[in-house]
Amino acid sequence: MISNPLKHTQANHFTLQVNVAHVNQHPLLIAKAYHNQPETHLPKQGNGLAGLNDRMVQFGGEFSQHLEQETLINTMTLPLNVEENSHDKVPTS
Repeated sequence: MISNPLKHTQANHFTLQVNVAHVNQHPLLIAKAYHNQPETHLPKQGNGLAGLNDRMVQFGGEFSQHLEQETLINTMTLPLNVEENSHDKVPTS
């Protein structure tokens, strides 16, 4: 999500937002990345983006891109597997 804009744009400012949201009581990690170079169309899916999408699917997530007012927004969504009472567990040796 960061390497493609570094490689393929002349942008000089990048933003990465990472949040946890609950959808239907399931925690999701949502990461959004965008840069300051105006875009008028979605980039062609090359090996890098296809590989990123494949990795997201392997972990039950998804990768998407969309344009908002000439800003290309890349979004990764991954389910979080949270163990209940994990703070109560004491490591053993």
